[in-house]
Amino acid sequence: MSRTRAWLWLAAWLFTTALVLLLASRVDARLLGRVLQQADFRWLVAAVASNVLIIPFGSRQWSAFLPGASPVPPRRLFELFAFTSVANNTTPSIMGHVTGVLLLGAEPGVGRAAALSVLALDQIAVGMLKLAVLVGAALLVPLPAWMRHGFLALAVTVAVLLTLVLVAAIQHNRVNALKSHAGRAQWIRPALDLLGRWTRDLEARRTPRRFARGLGWAAAIKGAEAVAIVAIQRAFGLGLPPTATILVLAATSLATFVPFTPANIGTYEASTYAAYRAIGLPSETALGLALAQHVCQLVPAIGVGYLLLTARR
Repeated sequence: MSRTRAWLWLAAWLFTTALVLLLASRVDARLLGRVLQQADFRWLVAAVASNVLIIPFGSRQWSAFLPGASPVPPRRLFELFAFTSVANNTTPSIMGHVTGVLLLGAEPGVGRAAALSVLALDQIAVGMLKLAVLVGAALLVPLPAWMRHGFLALAVTVAVLLTLVLVAAIQHNRVNALKSHAGRAQWIRPALDLLGRWTRDLEARRTPRRFARGLGWAAAIKGAEAVAIVAIQRAFGLGLPPTATILVLAATSLATFVPFTPANIGTYEASTYAAYRAIGLPSETALGLALAQHVCQLVPAIGVGYLLLTARR
C-alpha cells in the first residue's frame, strides 16, 4: 500500500470508528443488557448469522444490476456493499447511498453513471419487495391504520420511481439527442452527458431476465430478515404463527422507508413494538423483541464492513 493510500485508509478507519462509537452512545446499554439477559444466546447468534447473509445477497443484487460492460469481481462487490452498509447504518441513509455511489463509481470500468443506475434499480427492487410483504401482511391480518397510510405512500413512491426509470431506459436514444440541441448552453452539457450515460447504463431494466435476477436477490434479503425475526422470537421462548413474522417484517419495511435517524434508531423499535402489540403481546415483551431484533440486525450490518476496513493493509 502506498503512503497516500495508507493515510486515506487510516482517515477512513478513524472516521468510521467515530461514527460507530457515536451510534453506540445512542443505545441504552442498561436496558439492552436486561433484555438480552432474558434471551437464549444461541437463538440470538442464529439471528445475527441470518442477517449476515444480507451482505452477500446485496452484493449479488448489485452484480445483477451492473451494466455488462462494468465487471467488478464478486469479492470486491462484497467489500463495497459491506462498506456501504456501514455508512447506511451510521449516518442518515442518503449519505449511505452517496457513499455507495462514490465507492462503486470509483471502480475501474464502472463510473458514476453506472453506479447511479445500480442505485436506482436497487431502490426499485427493494421497494417492490417491501410492497409485496405489505400486501402479504394485509391479506393475512388487518393492518393498523399507520401501516395502511405507509403502504399508500410507499406504493406511490415506488410507482413514480419505476415509471421514471422505465421511461429513461426506453427513451435512451432521445435523451442522447438532447445534447445536440443544447446549442451554446455549454453549462448544461455535462449534466446531459451524465444523464445520457445513466439511461444507457439502465441495461438491467431493458433486460427482464437480469432485472428478475436482481429482484430474486432482493427477495432473498427479505427471507434472511424473516428468518432472523423468527430466531429472535424463539430466543424469548415464543412460538408465534407465521402471520406475526410477516406483520413484523412489514412494519420494519416501513420503518426503513423514510429514515429519519442513523440506523433508524427509534423508528425501527417503535414500528416493531407496535406490530407486536397489534398481535396482543404484552408491552414489556414487545419492547424486548424490538430491541433485540434491531441489535441483531445492526451488528452484522455494521460489523462486517468495519472488520473488513480494519483488516485492510
